[in-house]
Amino acid sequence: MSNIHFISQIEDLNFWKNFNPELTISENWTQTCQLISVNSQELKQILQELIEEGYFQIDDFFPPADILKMSACVEKLQQEGLPVVFAFIYDEFWQIFYKLSPILKTILGDDYLQVPDVWAWYVAPSKEAKGWEPHRDRRKNSLLPNGMPKALNIWIPLTEVTPLNGCMYILPADLDPNYNQDTDTVGINPQDIRALPASAGSVLSWNPVVWHWGSRSSNKAKVPRISIACDFQRSDAQPYEELLLNPSTDLSFQQRLGLIGKLILRFRVRYQYADELLALAVKLQHHAPLPYWVVGSQYSVKSDHWNHVGIKQGSIVEMARWKDEQNIMVKHPDKQGIFYPFSPLELEHLLFT
Repeated sequence: MSNIHFISQIEDLNFWKNFNPELTISENWTQTCQLISVNSQELKQILQELIEEGYFQIDDFFPPADILKMSACVEKLQQEGLPVVFAFIYDEFWQIFYKLSPILKTILGDDYLQVPDVWAWYVAPSKEAKGWEPHRDRRKNSLLPNGMPKALNIWIPLTEVTPLNGCMYILPADLDPNYNQDTDTVGINPQDIRALPASAGSVLSWNPVVWHWGSRSSNKAKVPRISIACDFQRSDAQPYEELLLNPSTDLSFQQRLGLIGKLILRFRVRYQYADELLALAVKLQHHAPLPYWVVGSQYSVKSDHWNHVGIKQGSIVEMARWKDEQNIMVKHPDKQGIFYPFSPLELEHLLFT
């Protein structure tokens, strides 16, 4: 159940600043974010594991003090009856993924993109609590010919995760008879399934065709399983969502609210959200649109508002590039070398209304 008192304050910036004063909400967090690199030997090992087993794990990657603040935030959201995905109101929950840029650029290319489907989990230390069921994010066509992924899921535990509190399980690619195929679980040997216990602040990552899941917790668990995740993809691959984000984008408070509203509605089938919260999520999703960025991707125009410049309803346009910090260039569908600037709000109207 959701806390109705807090729901009434969700759109108030000061409420969130007071809710977790140790965390920040700013519009220039990329300027203060220190990236974390790994040495060449570690990077070579990561690439080898991705090709052979479809996943990699780096233990104890982030500073414990930073992780403790983030886990405390999720814990407080849970205690107050608010969806824990509201943790992404705070800079730190975006910075932690951006800090992985050196690794992600090596795997997905310098101009990799962020899929705007961030999420957070709180799996209580109880046998009634569990993570998400076994699944593949994509069945096939998510690998390059050399076995490298076109996309990655990054999953970060904010508390220690073990088989007793719902750690991730995975079927390594080299042991999966259905890997990169249309089928899911035919012929799987249960002995090949691998548990992935990890310390708080570790990094776990797998490609979209790896079979994985969050397990059930237990009454023996000493701490909840708190974790966050986000997907990333190559910019030259088919978009996994209608629109994608430049990972270095500083989302405003309003944009974060809007995204969280959309995510709550998207994943509501997995949770028992109060009607009041769902009504608020409907309202939130219409907040400031996100500054989407997909160079070269094509979309069908849904609006007839731009007929006067020849961009007609049903025509196909191509995202070109940023003109400046406020506008996105859209390539004219029929005229070579002709581009039009659209604000993020205009772009959303062009493509979705």
